[in-house]
Amino acid sequence: MGSSITDPLAHVSDESLLLLGRMGKADARNSLAVRYYKNRRRICYKASSAIMGFLDEWEANEAFFRGYLDAEMSYRFGRVSFSAYACKCIRFALANAADSKLAKSKMMVAFSLDAPQSEEDGSESTLCMADIVQDASSPEDPRVFLDYAESLSLLNKLPKSVNPVALKIVSGICGGYKISEIARNLGMSEKQANYHLGRYRTWAKKTLTKCGVLAV
Repeated sequence: MGSSITDPLAHVSDESLLLLGRMGKADARNSLAVRYYKNRRRICYKASSAIMGFLDEWEANEAFFRGYLDAEMSYRFGRVSFSAYACKCIRFALANAADSKLAKSKMMVAFSLDAPQSEEDGSESTLCMADIVQDASSPEDPRVFLDYAESLSLLNKLPKSVNPVALKIVSGICGGYKISEIARNLGMSEKQANYHLGRYRTWAKKTLTKCGVLAV
């Protein structure tokens, strides 16, 4: 991850700076923090572009700092890169910020701005597709809808009829993998993978029909 060329520690890796910071080197800790702060928007959009479309800049910045500080404090060396771990922490912080914003606003809408949508379990959704899918996007695009579904999963709003593993299956398909390859990588039978995929597709078609994207 790049940093200013005027920073004497610009060539030092994230992990090395973090280690030095934990050893009490304030300049190393500050250099790492500034490095991530300057790239915060790119990092946040990489973490979850969908949720970034829902939060305002102030909310996103607050979530970024919470996620970054959590990563700085809890990162364990030797497992994954610090950048990957920080991205994961920031993604959860963004999700929590979005969930908090939804709870405070008490939004009771689903796929139109004026009509609440009942979930299969009888409860009402508190997240509308317009909150996730940007105006310039096509919600019928499988990748755009997958981004929406992943955001719901992060917020624990995914319908009970859809197993989160289905999102991994769809992501694999969007990446060009065969269902047999995906099933093998996930440690399940091809029949199980097709079952989860079928449930996901049924929900997606129902959702897109109700929000007016697909014809009845």
